[in-house]
Amino acid sequence: MKQFFTRIVIVVILLSWFTDIEAYDFQYGNLCYTITSIPKKTVEIAKSNINYSGRIIIPAKVMYKNREWKVTGIGDYAFMNRIQLTEIVLPSTIEYIGFASITGCLNLKSIKLPEGITLCGSALSSSGLKSISIPKGAKFNGWNSQLSNMKYLESVYFEEGVDSLFNFVFERDRVLSKIVLPNTLKYIGCRVFDGCRSLKTIKIPESVTKIESPFLDSDCGVIAIWVKWKEPIEIDDKAFPNGKYLDATLYVPKGTKHIYQMAKGWSNFSSIVEY
Repeated sequence: MKQFFTRIVIVVILLSWFTDIEAYDFQYGNLCYTITSIPKKTVEIAKSNINYSGRIIIPAKVMYKNREWKVTGIGDYAFMNRIQLTEIVLPSTIEYIGFASITGCLNLKSIKLPEGITLCGSALSSSGLKSISIPKGAKFNGWNSQLSNMKYLESVYFEEGVDSLFNFVFERDRVLSKIVLPNTLKYIGCRVFDGCRSLKTIKIPESVTKIESPFLDSDCGVIAIWVKWKEPIEIDDKAFPNGKYLDATLYVPKGTKHIYQMAKGWSNFSSIVEY
């Protein structure tokens, strides 16, 4: 808990330093842009004082100084706290959503992410989304917590191609009850599902080779953990809190119960059931 509040204080300090800065190269239509590369002719959506509302359509290309520029990203803080925003339409050219760029958009109901997009730290945190699909090849990067503190987020679907989930991604998503992880996932960071009280079941794909400790906290609602490894991957005794070891059920492939009962970390589960 102390670590959580320390991180919150750091966020507040960072936001107070940077979010009042308004710096962009030009405005095109109702959006402001910063040039990210002159040779490549690329730009990103920049933070501004425009009070965006309703539906925002981001173009794939814009004109400036008699040149055509490709829009490849949403810059840090670009739409932060625009509580009247309800939908953001992204072109396929968007490659990343920057730090806290859509944080606090409490009435945001729809955003479709393009394939291969990179979500930087706190990119969509505290927004109003109820459901989101993470597309093929998406990456989680930067200061984690990309989808944390989501008041209304109920379901998350991952397409194949996502290979890593870093720390605190879904932290404190209180109503998150369904998550479908891809069969390409290899790495799961620590505290990914901390505070997800409505999440009752987690199915870990067989492709996962590394889980950091702790995986989740005692405030997470998970009571059923499904795994597919015939030979369990290595975890330590801190991967799950004591309450989960004692009260949750670990479901393992048929014929492997005795292996899990002898494996470090996994053997702590009081209830291990074959399926």
